[in-house]
Amino acid sequence: MPKLTLWAATAGVAVLSLALTACTSSGASNGGGAASLRSALASVRDTAGSERFFAWADQKELRKLAGVSSAADAAKRKANQKWLRLASVALPSVADKEPQLTDATGIDVYAGDRAITIGLPPDRASRIDGADGGTVLRKFRQLGARDERVGTRTYLALAGEGQVDVSNPLLGGDVYLSLNRTSVDHSTVGFGLTNAPIDAVLGGGGKSLADVADEAAVADCLGEVFVAEVTGPVPGGPDGVSLTGVGVRRPTTAGARVTEVLCEVTHSKDQAGQLAARVTARLAPDAALAGSGLRVRDRIAQANVDQVGKAGDSVRLTLDLVSPARAGFLLLDASPGTLASLGGGAG
Repeated sequence: MPKLTLWAATAGVAVLSLALTACTSSGASNGGGAASLRSALASVRDTAGSERFFAWADQKELRKLAGVSSAADAAKRKANQKWLRLASVALPSVADKEPQLTDATGIDVYAGDRAITIGLPPDRASRIDGADGGTVLRKFRQLGARDERVGTRTYLALAGEGQVDVSNPLLGGDVYLSLNRTSVDHSTVGFGLTNAPIDAVLGGGGKSLADVADEAAVADCLGEVFVAEVTGPVPGGPDGVSLTGVGVRRPTTAGARVTEVLCEVTHSKDQAGQLAARVTARLAPDAALAGSGLRVRDRIAQANVDQVGKAGDSVRLTLDLVSPARAGFLLLDASPGTLASLGGGAG
């Protein structure tokens, strides 16, 4: 299977360039460092919920690129909106609730070393490593939280599991809809609406997501990303895909062009080869970008499709976005139909 690179000229005239190489490409290195996707997967326990949805961000990198140091900075003019909105990827239930969230709970979505969310609502939980655990404990006490001991963890609960606290005026701005409990271990804070997903997102006590072959394959395929989401197959996606990953590559500078990656894990090299051909066919610069009313060249400056993994059973689509674009096209802007089509599925 050849590797095909498509170039779309941003000035309006499309140029097609083919670069044919043997399909023996392996995923860019994504080792076990603390700021890597693989290390984040290793920190979370493998459950049905965490396999269904996993999102992560390197908070240090995000702050550096966005030019913010806390929730208080997010609304300031110096904030780089090209990268700032990626804060919602790893904390999808609470990132839009600042500054109310930090004011009420001490949980700052822009703070810490990394952020992780697993599962789907209502069985969803999030985690921030490097948070101000002391402030979170104090704030929850002020909110009237009670201790709830389950197994080896102590939760500070504001309401019963799966319930919301509608009577607390300090939880305004819809904060009450996203969390009713937290578990704090020094500078690691887990929170959500039920205990089990919080326990899972905090990890330990069994097999981690990094021990799951398909999850590890996605991490290897995505390479040096600093924000990522790993889920089951997208709605309308191609048959035979067991897991899908989307991420944003680490740029060299805040002004660099945005590079995003879509990875799909299949069951065989032959199946991946067929899928790669379908993905490639969708990327002609003048082709319609399904589900958006746009053409490929309106969003994508360069696209590369290859097969990766030890068995060549993963398909990777790497996109350089056009220069005006903000980061988060695949993660935040693309409709389910757009993702399915770019991944070789319906559309």
